[in-house]
Amino acid sequence: MKRRIIGLRGDLWTQLLINEFQLETVLNPTDFVREWEINMAEYIRVNGVDVLPGGYEIVNEFHSKNVPMAIATSSNSVSVAKKIKNHELLFNKMKFIVCGDDKEVLTHLLTYSPTYLLTY
Repeated sequence: MKRRIIGLRGDLWTQLLINEFQLETVLNPTDFVREWEINMAEYIRVNGVDVLPGGYEIVNEFHSKNVPMAIATSSNSVSVAKKIKNHELLFNKMKFIVCGDDKEVLTHLLTYSPTYLLTY
């Protein structure tokens, strides 16, 4: 299931899960996403978000060689802001950060995840 939902915006992956597990009478996608985001925000507030080992090193190396970098995520912009809050030195080196709720993503919905196309 993870392979099917990864990269999808919240409104899409929640609907997929609800359909897959026949939860239509128990959950609706809007409530599911809202609860997910509340729980995720609390988790981030309590635990923070760590940079993976080697993250700073590879970003700094690419930056020193003028390799353009971008972040493309299906996460919404509020969630991304919380996740990158304590890592400005890393994320300031990105040319673009495209989120799943960015206007261009929402107006160019395709059958595959369009977020990643906007970082080209």
